[in-house]
Amino acid sequence: AEFRGQRMNADEIKGFIALLLAAGGDTTDKAIALMWYHMLYTRPDQFEEVKKTPELWTNVFTEMMRYDPVVHFQYRYTTREVKLHGQVIPERASITLLLGAGNRDERVFKDPDTFDIFREDLHMGRELRSGRYPDGKHGHLGFGMGQHFCMGYAMARQEAIIASTRLLEAMKNPRPKFPTHPGVTSPNLGSGGFRSPVELWVEFDTD
Repeated sequence: AEFRGQRMNADEIKGFIALLLAAGGDTTDKAIALMWYHMLYTRPDQFEEVKKTPELWTNVFTEMMRYDPVVHFQYRYTTREVKLHGQVIPERASITLLLGAGNRDERVFKDPDTFDIFREDLHMGRELRSGRYPDGKHGHLGFGMGQHFCMGYAMARQEAIIASTRLLEAMKNPRPKFPTHPGVTSPNLGSGGFRSPVELWVEFDTD
């Protein structure tokens, strides 16, 4: 592997392959779990609309990627000095990009701390890039942006939407299944590099 005359060494190639495997597998199943978590536990009112119109899973996926993406942060290394919003980031600095915080920017999204699959300021279609779209709506940062935009975004979107649609077809009247643990009313979303419910309790009818 070579780019602009610079070759990747064996460790870099192994790291890149490991990233592809993790990004292509671990993130999608967690995205599906987050979609169902928010429908069952955060917005059961909007879940009723999804049950009537399964095409709305597209909106659920997009709003999940804005409000509560699987990957909330990414690490970067500056190759030059950067001035951003009055702050100076020096060259060769290790930085953490908080994508989750950017997705909650009140200058971009109205009432950003509310999960709403019908919001009018978020571009709900297929992701082409981040930022403002021709229709005046904005994209989320869940897939990154620029040259670091996720190469597998189209597959991830399709997998999550199709899987959620099939699950809804297979389960009659799905609803939250609250645990018996005292004081616990919703699943633990855990912490770490990938955000997702540790468990997701669902109850449904079989006949």
